[in-house]
Amino acid sequence: MTLDEGGWRRPNVRVVSPPPALRDVVELLWLDQWNDEATTAHSFRIVADDAPHILWYLSGDHVLRTQRLSVAGARAWHHDANLHGRRVMAGARLVPGAIPRLFDMPAFALTNRSVPLASIAVASIRTPRHATRDSLIGDLSTLIAALRGSRAGDSRAKWIASQHRAGSITVGSFAETFVMPPRSLRAWSARTLGMGLKRLLKIRRLHAALELRLEGKHETWTRIAAAAGYADQSHLIRDCRALLGESPSEFIARSS
Repeated sequence: MTLDEGGWRRPNVRVVSPPPALRDVVELLWLDQWNDEATTAHSFRIVADDAPHILWYLSGDHVLRTQRLSVAGARAWHHDANLHGRRVMAGARLVPGAIPRLFDMPAFALTNRSVPLASIAVASIRTPRHATRDSLIGDLSTLIAALRGSRAGDSRAKWIASQHRAGSITVGSFAETFVMPPRSLRAWSARTLGMGLKRLLKIRRLHAALELRLEGKHETWTRIAAAAGYADQSHLIRDCRALLGESPSEFIARSS
């Protein structure tokens, strides 16, 4: 959420750490609010993303009413969204591998898709008919706890989630660490992560580069490319165009 549209909503988003009991399935929770001017003035380019999300859109000014509660799978490429009519969104960024655990289904079934949560939930869930801005994060956490149940997570997906996004993991090093032949690795990655491991690692590295730029830690894209683990700036630009449809500078310019 803090990378989408070149980081346009970054100053406005309230990011919250998940409760300790949910940290094995939730990376972070967030809350964002829009007004009429914001939703009509911008298209919204959503980054390619290795992580699935649970998204809760609400409408109303004083009393919030659920407009849509959905699950979005990992995204292998960017997506342009229409913000018209949105007022408040609470969201949970899930860890890689969370879809099979929460919904007892293969992750590839939701890749590049968003579906109503109620259509795939295997647990009985309740969402408040009316909510307040202060209660949204807690309500969403309670809902995810009900979905989580007692199913165990995948240790290999946990290992990937624990690695730095700009780290030196490769498909080869992962296969060697977990003793997985190529065919088994492809099947596992699609079922557990929703995409091939090579693309997932590319997305994570691009996120690392965009974070460095938005945090202002490096002055040039050349330095950012080196810090994020790219061979050179051209390598970063190629991956960014493939995943986001434009150069890093063009994408970051969306926030202005």
